[in-house]
Amino acid sequence: MSCIYGTRQFGVEDQGWVAWLTIATLLEKPITIYGDGKQVRDVLYVTDLVKAFDAFIQKRDKLHHGVYNIGGGIENTMSLLELLDVLEDLTAPVLLLRPYSSSLALFET
Repeated sequence: MSCIYGTRQFGVEDQGWVAWLTIATLLEKPITIYGDGKQVRDVLYVTDLVKAFDAFIQKRDKLHHGVYNIGGGIENTMSLLELLDVLEDLTAPVLLLRPYSSSLALFET
C-alpha cells in the first residue's frame, strides 16, 4: 500500500510520516530529516483506501487470486521536503530542521 494518511491518524516519527510532520509543524517541534529529504513516496487518503477495499470485496467473486497493489500513483507522490513546503505555506511556522546526517545543513526559515 501507499503511505496512508487521514483523519484520526496520530503518526509517530517512524510511522505515519504525513501525520508526524504535520503534528510536529503545528506544535513547532524540531524536525529531524534523515538523508536529504528528497525521498519520494506516493500518498493515499484513508477514505480512498477504504473505497478500494470495498470495491475489491464487491467484486471478489469475479477476481482471480493474485497480488493487488493499492497506491496513490505517480500523480500523488511527495517528498519530505515537498510536504514541509506545503505545511510551511499553510501554517507559516518557523521550521527548525535538524539533519540526521551532514548531507542536509541546519537551517531556519
